[in-house]
Amino acid sequence: MAHLTGPTDTTQLKDGTQIPIMAFHATDADTLAQAQAAGFTHFVLATPDDLVPTSAQTTVTILGKAVSSSATITPTLTIPVPTAPNTPASPAVPVVWRCLDLLHQDAAGRAEDRDAGQVTVVTDLFFNGQLNQLKPLRKMAARFQKLPEQLALRWALEHGLLPVVDSQWLTPAQATAIFDFELSFQDMQVLDALDGRIFKPSRYQIPAAERAATHRQENEAKHHD
Repeated sequence: MAHLTGPTDTTQLKDGTQIPIMAFHATDADTLAQAQAAGFTHFVLATPDDLVPTSAQTTVTILGKAVSSSATITPTLTIPVPTAPNTPASPAVPVVWRCLDLLHQDAAGRAEDRDAGQVTVVTDLFFNGQLNQLKPLRKMAARFQKLPEQLALRWALEHGLLPVVDSQWLTPAQATAIFDFELSFQDMQVLDALDGRIFKPSRYQIPAAERAATHRQENEAKHHD
C-alpha cells in the first residue's frame, strides 16, 4: 500500500469522507491525553464510559453499546454491531466493523468488504495480550525490535484495515511507533499463515485483567530501555 507516515494519514470512504487510518480507544483521561500527545485524531466510543476529545478536528466512531450514549456527541461514523465472520456487510454502508486477530483473520469477510469498496474497522486485534505466545510472530518482532502487538497493527494497516488500538495492550506512544518499518511480502505471508492456528497458551488460565497489567508493565519496561 502507499507509504504510511503516521496516525493522521487518512483513507477515503466511498462516500468521499476522509478518516484517519488508525483509531484509539481511551477509557480514562490519562490515556486520552497520551493518545492526543502521540498524534491520534481518531477516537472510538465502545461503551458509554469511554472518552473522546471535544476538538472539532477529532474523528469519532461510535461502536456498539455506546450508540445509546451519543446524544451529546456528533460522531463521524456510527456502527451499531460487528459483522459476523465470513459474511458480507450491507453494500450501502461505507465502513464495516469486524472483530478479528492474527489467528482469526476473517479473510473471506475482509475480501467481501474490499470488493464492495468498504473500509474495515478491526477490534480485538491483540488476542487478549497473548500474541507473544506465537513463535513466528515473536521471532519477527525481535528482528524488527518491536512488540508483537506493533507488528499486528502494521499487518492490519498493510492490509488496508483500520485498526482500533486498545490501551490495555499498547500505550499510545508504542502504537504510533510503527511507521519506521515495513513488512515485506514474505513477512505478510508468515503472518497471514497464522490464520486458523490452534492455540492453547501456557498462560490461558490467567485472568485477562491480571494478564493486561503484567503486559503493560513488560511493555513499559521495554519502552524505557
